[in-house]
Amino acid sequence: MEINDIPAHLEDPEDKYPFQVPFILSSVERDLARGEAIRIRYIKRRHLEENIKTFAKEIGMDEEERRKFLDYWCSPSRVVPSMIRAELDECFDLRQRAESWVDKAKRANKTQQQSRVEKYAESAKQFFQNQAVPAGPSDTQGFGYADIPDEQ
Repeated sequence: MEINDIPAHLEDPEDKYPFQVPFILSSVERDLARGEAIRIRYIKRRHLEENIKTFAKEIGMDEEERRKFLDYWCSPSRVVPSMIRAELDECFDLRQRAESWVDKAKRANKTQQQSRVEKYAESAKQFFQNQAVPAGPSDTQGFGYADIPDEQ
């Protein structure tokens, strides 16, 4: 079976639940049905993966983000085991979803970096506020700046 070969019953919009497994099946038959659903999801994932590779570099999506994107959108449906999350969306545009995924990842990374800088700035501020800085000779037991002779 090739990547683009999707069974005909999956393309039929009237047949919403083609892989609903009846409870009267034996455990072996249920395992076979689950295996078939997993195989179909794998084929769909590979199909999305091939499509996203065509424009991933163009939109700035690295390998890690592409893996996270595919993990999310190719997760199994709870209702129909052979369907993926992308199929549940009525108007799923792969390029548009990938672009928004990259934008949100960049914003989250920028926010995380800003919060990290703010956290370190705040901890440094607290550290220096807690340090006792001598104000003059009376606070230093006679070792203030006034006690140091000028160089001649």
